[in-house]
Amino acid sequence: MPERNFLFVAANTSTSTDGDRLPFTALGFQVLNMRRTRTVGYDVVENCLRRTVCLSDGKRYVHQCDRGTYEAVAHAMEDGQPYTGQELSETLDAPFTRVEVAFQFLKDRGVIETRQKRMSYAASNCCFEDAMIEFLALASASTI
Repeated sequence: MPERNFLFVAANTSTSTDGDRLPFTALGFQVLNMRRTRTVGYDVVENCLRRTVCLSDGKRYVHQCDRGTYEAVAHAMEDGQPYTGQELSETLDAPFTRVEVAFQFLKDRGVIETRQKRMSYAASNCCFEDAMIEFLALASASTI
């Protein structure tokens, strides 16, 4: 099993003499702001959709989705049913990361939209065609 890093936050259970709870800073805890900003970009390399994320601390990572998985995601969204990325991954029996790259790209381009918290729907009746237009437009821009 891969090693995982976790951030644990202790519950504030100490009380002062008058019964009020003490703030974390009074207990010697340092309160950290863990929010990082990120920039997300997409391109097509060797017929694969690639998502590059650059974090504010200088780190970056890349995930990609092959065209077959991308097309399968676009076809699956055509049925008009709502999906989450996890459900779509299980339905298509495809790796979650690949499905998620396609899913986020389609959301970013307005081909699918999120309603009811995490559920995503096709934004039009021709989801597959819209998805392929976006993919091919990005592919042609990536080769210039």
